[in-house]
Amino acid sequence: MKVGLVGAHGFIGSHVARRFVQAGHEVIGFGRDVDLGSRMVPAGEWRFCDLNTDTEPGIWAERLTGCEVLINCAGVLQKTSRDDPMAIHGAATRAMFDGALQAGVRRILHVSALGADDDVDTEYSQSKRIADRYLETLDTDWVILKPSLVIARESYGGTAMVRMLAGMPGLVPVPEQANIVFQPVAMDDLTEGMLRLSAKDAPSRLTLAVTGPERKSLTDIIQIIRLWLGFAPARIIGIPTWAMQPAIWVADVLGVLGVETALRSTSFKQTEKPNVADHRPFAKATGLTMRAIPDALADNPASSADKRDARLLAPLALLRAMLAFFWIATGIITLASISSAASAMAAMALSSIIGSSAMLGLIVATSCLDVLFGLWLLAARDPLRPCLAQIAFSLGYLGGLTLLAPAMWMDPLGPLLKVLPIVAATIVLASSGARR
Repeated sequence: MKVGLVGAHGFIGSHVARRFVQAGHEVIGFGRDVDLGSRMVPAGEWRFCDLNTDTEPGIWAERLTGCEVLINCAGVLQKTSRDDPMAIHGAATRAMFDGALQAGVRRILHVSALGADDDVDTEYSQSKRIADRYLETLDTDWVILKPSLVIARESYGGTAMVRMLAGMPGLVPVPEQANIVFQPVAMDDLTEGMLRLSAKDAPSRLTLAVTGPERKSLTDIIQIIRLWLGFAPARIIGIPTWAMQPAIWVADVLGVLGVETALRSTSFKQTEKPNVADHRPFAKATGLTMRAIPDALADNPASSADKRDARLLAPLALLRAMLAFFWIATGIITLASISSAASAMAAMALSSIIGSSAMLGLIVATSCLDVLFGLWLLAARDPLRPCLAQIAFSLGYLGGLTLLAPAMWMDPLGPLLKVLPIVAATIVLASSGARR
C-alpha cells in the first residue's frame, strides 16, 4: 500500500511513518524539512510541502497521485512568525483533502485534537474544526482521530514539558489549574490503530476519540513518568495562574519569533476543559485493547539516556535563558556606561593602538553585537549556530586581550578568567542540540 503522510516528521507523524514502514507499506512523507525527515525515517520517501502556502487542490492532487491512503498529522499550536494555524489547519488542509479526491485516494485518516470543540475559544480549536467539518462532508472513506495526551518513549512539545517536570529533583511546580485532566494514550496504540484503520475493509466515516482507559491529572502523569524513570515520587507544588502569566507572555513572544514551546496561552486555554473521552469506540473500531500508561511504559523500560534527558531538560532551558540574559545585559550595560568602559584597562590599551575615536566606535559595535547574540540565542530554533558564534566571539575577545593587555589575566577580579566558564557553559548548550 502506498501512503501519503503529511506532517511526517512531527511527533505523531514520525511514529506513524515508522509503524507503516515496519508493516511493509510504501510511505511518502511530506514536510518542510526533508533532510530532518530522511534522518528520522530513512526508509521512507520524502517530499517538501508547506501548509502555510500550499492551498491549491491541484498541487496536492499531483503530489498524492498513486497513493491509496492519505494520513494528515500536520498541526501547529499557535500562530508564529512562520506558521499560521488558519492556513495550515484550514485552507491548506481543505485543499489537501480535495486534491486527495482528485488523485483517487481511497481513504483519508485525519489527526485532529480531542480539545478542538465548539466550547473552546482558541484559534487552534477553530481552525481544527474547519478541517474536521469539511472532511465530514466529502464523499469518501474518512476517519477523524482526536487523541488526548500521547505518551511515547520520545518526547516533544507538551510531552517534553511533562518529561521536564518529571525530571525535576525534589519539588515540582505545576500550574494550579483545576481541570488539567487527561486520558493519556500510548503512542504505540495510536499508531497501531491508525494502521488498522487504513485497511480497505476497516470502518470509515467515523470521528473517534483516541484515549487510554484511565483518566489522570497532570500530577498523576508526572508521578507515573517519574516512576518509569526510576525516580522517587516528587512533592508537587501548585503555581497559581496569575503567577504563571508572565512566563506565558514571554513564551507567547518567543513563539511569535519562532521558538516552539508548550508553555503558551493556547495550551492553558485548551486544558481549561478536561481532555477526556470514552476510549471504547476507538478500541472497537480497531480491535485493540487500550493500555494504561504505566503498562505501556513498562513495555519500554527507561534507559540511562532517558533519565539523563529528563534531568537535563530544565537546566538546559535555564542555561539558555541565562546565557541570553548575560549577552543582552552585558551589551546594554556597556552602552549605558561607555565612559567607564573606555577607561578600562583593555580599552586604554586598544586606544593607544587605534585611537580613542575608533576605540569608542568598537565598544559601541561590540556592545550591539552582544545584544544581538543574546536575542539570536532566544529566538533560534536550534541553539547550535548562535552558541558557536558566541564561542568564536569569546575566544577572539580572550585572544585579543591576551595580546593587548596580558596583565588582565592576573587581575584580582578575573575579567578574563570569568569568560572561560561562560565558554564552557555555551559549549554544553551547543552540544544539547535541538529537540528534533
